[in-house]
Amino acid sequence: SNRFSMNFLRASKSNQLLFSSLSFRCESLIDLSLAGKNFDRKSVQVFKDFLTFDQQAQLLEEVLPLFKRKRYESGHWDSVIENYKETEISDGNWSAQCIEIIEQIRNAEIFPEKKGPWLPVHAIDLSPEGFIRPHVDSIKFSGSIVAGLSLLNSACMTLRKEDDPAASKISMFLPPGSFYVLSGEARYDYTHEIEPSKDGVIHWEDLTVTKDRRISLIFRDSLGCGK
Repeated sequence: SNRFSMNFLRASKSNQLLFSSLSFRCESLIDLSLAGKNFDRKSVQVFKDFLTFDQQAQLLEEVLPLFKRKRYESGHWDSVIENYKETEISDGNWSAQCIEIIEQIRNAEIFPEKKGPWLPVHAIDLSPEGFIRPHVDSIKFSGSIVAGLSLLNSACMTLRKEDDPAASKISMFLPPGSFYVLSGEARYDYTHEIEPSKDGVIHWEDLTVTKDRRISLIFRDSLGCGK
């Protein structure tokens, strides 16, 4: 559906910045109140307004057609995702304008210095009924960084200590245009998930947002990948 596109694109026309001047690491989007006392808080980051409206629109114009003829699937190959579409986008399949945005994200000074070459972008289209079960990304297919750009609509992501889920929990609110980064402890020792909504809405503190179709672009490096 292109229900969103005309208003979204109109809103973006006046914004031609390469990166949003409002982009910053936003502590208000991370709830650490239930995190274990020894949790490495630097291992999870969320940046609000990481891309401008114009940049988001450019990426969506190229990503949405890739999903047009795909159906939402009810089960993932590893049983992690429900009601989703996905595709991998190699660097050569982006337009010049979009690969410039992708490279600017990869080169942003927000990632740990020790990382491997970047893998192709993994695009996920999650339906309003879709959800992602708790999991840790396999080191067979990804390296030291798991990061994601949220597009179209918001989501809440939850991290839990893999070997003791009740001991430590971190919640993140991911509005459109935001970018999260998991590294170190958060990447390797914590599961991450997007829970199903029982009432069709997302609750974050005193904010209530309708749960709707969400596109995420996942960025992973290859450090240690395949070991």
